[in-house]
Amino acid sequence: MRIGKRVTWWHVPRGGYGYPVYVAAVVRKVGAVRVQIACAVRVDHEWRKVLKWIHPDKLTPRDVFVEGVDDAPD
Repeated sequence: MRIGKRVTWWHVPRGGYGYPVYVAAVVRKVGAVRVQIACAVRVDHEWRKVLKWIHPDKLTPRDVFVEGVDDAPD
């Protein structure tokens, strides 16, 4: 994992019947065990960028630009 890398987070919400939700994110920090990502979360009918610490096994690389998550297209 590199800082600034575009990734997809395979999030399995509680009570979600075991189905993953695919969340677009960007790597912000790399720790010893987990990776910090920035992803968009809908709060009160608007999207906000939040930071989360995720285990790297839950992340896969992505190439597609996602507005609101990515800073600028490559």
